[in-house]
Amino acid sequence: FLLAEKGDEAAAARWLHDTTRWRLSIGAVEMRRQALAGAALFDLHPDVRAILSVCQSFPAHGRARDGGPLNIILHDGFSPTRVMETVSSAGFLGSMVALMEHNM
Repeated sequence: FLLAEKGDEAAAARWLHDTTRWRLSIGAVEMRRQALAGAALFDLHPDVRAILSVCQSFPAHGRARDGGPLNIILHDGFSPTRVMETVSSAGFLGSMVALMEHNM
């Protein structure tokens, strides 16, 4: 945050505060806690199975250059309409957050 805000401590603190509040509000903090405690990906959000049935992904399939987890999402035949017919907007967000938190 501090680097992105070019050393402006007040701006970095506001950004960190807002990000933390947002992560709490969408359940990301709780999902991370559960993942670190050993929860399976499919247990983090009820729509994970549905989203992976319409948006093929290989969670944590490999490692990025910096050693972090890598998600490979295939877009061939990707249909936003099919995704939104399968899960709600909130379900899409929740399942994407679950994928990211589980991989962190």
